[in-house]
Amino acid sequence: MNNPFIYEGFATGELFCGRKDDLNYLKELVSYSNNLVLFSKRRMGKSSLLQELIQNQLDDSFICIYIDLFEISSKIDFLRLTAKQTANALPFTINSGISELVKIFKNISFSIDINNDDGSLSFNPKIITSEFDEAIDDYFISLNKYIENSNKKAIVIFDEFQQITNIKDKKIDAIIRKHIQSHKNISYIFSGSKKHLLTGLFSNINAPLYQMATFKELTPIDESDFFEFANKKLKYSISQEVFSYIYQTCNCESKLIQEVLFHIYKENIKNLTINDIKKIVNEIIDEKASSFRLIFDMLSNSKKTALKILSQTKNIYSKKILEKYDITKPTLQSALNKLNQEENLIEQKAKEYIFDNRLFELWCKRL
Repeated sequence: MNNPFIYEGFATGELFCGRKDDLNYLKELVSYSNNLVLFSKRRMGKSSLLQELIQNQLDDSFICIYIDLFEISSKIDFLRLTAKQTANALPFTINSGISELVKIFKNISFSIDINNDDGSLSFNPKIITSEFDEAIDDYFISLNKYIENSNKKAIVIFDEFQQITNIKDKKIDAIIRKHIQSHKNISYIFSGSKKHLLTGLFSNINAPLYQMATFKELTPIDESDFFEFANKKLKYSISQEVFSYIYQTCNCESKLIQEVLFHIYKENIKNLTINDIKKIVNEIIDEKASSFRLIFDMLSNSKKTALKILSQTKNIYSKKILEKYDITKPTLQSALNKLNQEENLIEQKAKEYIFDNRLFELWCKRL
């Protein structure tokens, strides 16, 4: 039997845990074709939630387009990926695919690939840089027209949407606003993990997308739901005390909790104790230690010190801490700001800084 705990990739269907209220909220939102900004720190399960929505929670009256922007770095990357994922989401056959796409998108040409193993189709757009403005306008206009003529609704999900802030030669957000404000049957979901970048695109009064979507922060999966899910999937039951220790040690991060449960299942541990969990967590940290060391060694001394302090205490500006680590308050503040804005290793929530990755935080505690 396959391990039922997924920590790499999407956990959907029987492997999806909890979040009934979140799914109901999303289903109602897309039924009215409203737009949403969905944010939380990484590893909380945003992408799995969105995949569960479009794979298992909606009927065939919806066309669902999922676009992960994490690796884009240019306007052409954005358009090519958006056009590719859209073409692959539309209901085309090998015989009708290219001819239908030509009818829909006038300024984007496509080639077609066939997977020899399962016969599935993959459409690949061809975009010339000089034609970008015409092509991106054509994309949004043509998609809207297609949806209107199909008598269906559509969901377009831009995951890790804050990546468009890396594109300097074109205001992607302004282009999107120009089009989506007139789309009546398409719900746009803008998801991301860098709250200050993502929300800034929608909350700044001077930003093109200002007030174009509702905000929702994805909170951790409820502990009781996760506990019930774990006991349904594990070979041997786990006590509430031990699971609470897992939940708190992982700082509620869905991905890390799933990884710990993955190892419990794999090792077939009976009569699980907190010491067993400590051992598993330490083994997971050991597996990632070399990559964490590479990240850490590239930082300045002040940033290294800031991470050490943040991993040890919340009272980071106390006189005792500053003296212990031989750092001034302004230097520490500057290092924390840079770790947030430049390195993306921590984030600011309310008036405090927190680690973006709980496992990295636990590794820093060892230093």
